[in-house]
Amino acid sequence: TFALESYGPAGAEKAETQSPPSAIAAKERNAERARILSIVMDDLAMESVENFSRMVEAIKQYVERDMGPRDQVTLLTGSGRVQVPFTSDKQHLLDELTIIFKKMNLSPLIRDSCIKLTDLEAWRFADGMHEFHVDRDYLIQRTMRCLNITIDALGGTDSYKKTAEVYLRAVASLQRQMLEYQTRSLLAMLRQHIRTLRHFEGAKTVVLFSDGFLSESESPEAYRLQEVIDLALRSGIVLNSVSIRNPLQLSEELIDPLDKALFKGAQRDYADMENRSAKESPLSQIAYETGGMFSHSRNDLYKGIHEIA
Repeated sequence: TFALESYGPAGAEKAETQSPPSAIAAKERNAERARILSIVMDDLAMESVENFSRMVEAIKQYVERDMGPRDQVTLLTGSGRVQVPFTSDKQHLLDELTIIFKKMNLSPLIRDSCIKLTDLEAWRFADGMHEFHVDRDYLIQRTMRCLNITIDALGGTDSYKKTAEVYLRAVASLQRQMLEYQTRSLLAMLRQHIRTLRHFEGAKTVVLFSDGFLSESESPEAYRLQEVIDLALRSGIVLNSVSIRNPLQLSEELIDPLDKALFKGAQRDYADMENRSAKESPLSQIAYETGGMFSHSRNDLYKGIHEIA
């Protein structure tokens, strides 16, 4: 058997384990220190609003169960339509959450009703530098079918294909432009809020609820995202994120019935999963690079914010 040996006068060990009065007082001050928490809901870059009710319910549960009496919490949306000032009043926050749908932007990006592209497909196809990442012939074939352009044994004449390609490129370009505008607006809002938080004293935490946004390598959005991260690091602010997507669920709005006719179901599943991964990647990045946490998609969104805050 092994035993710890004792050196020095009797009672030295006990004295060493006892915290001095100053240390105890410091611990008590830390326990009483208010947490400064910013809850940001992305109502700009979202693909769908189908999970907004789950998101709001999770925030309500956090306010009811986990918010301390000295905590200061603010509610914000990416669109800027909701800006509840910092408060420690639980009831006020719950009242605001009850009517929040009347204020939020509930109109996601309108996608073409004929040819449905994932955001990643639209971003890549609209950019000649990244077009090789998508199956161009397959997308043109889908476009021809949705436009009811005759397809012969060779897959359509060159003129028909050209017509479909022009239409497809216009759809992809418009979708990409809107995506970029919404993403930049969301990042600008985050950057401005972080600047405001720099003047607050105490532990400052931001929790972003979102289904993700695109920030592809070397894109303007990637640089803007890095600016937000760098500003948070300089300001001592921890960024966290919660994905509001359902686990392994593909958005119904992006499921194209034409895929069944083209026997491309597996290919569409891959495209949708690739889109999901690309849009959640920035959520992971802002958390890990600022020392925060990223809560992956799950059924219970409350667990995400509970673990973070």
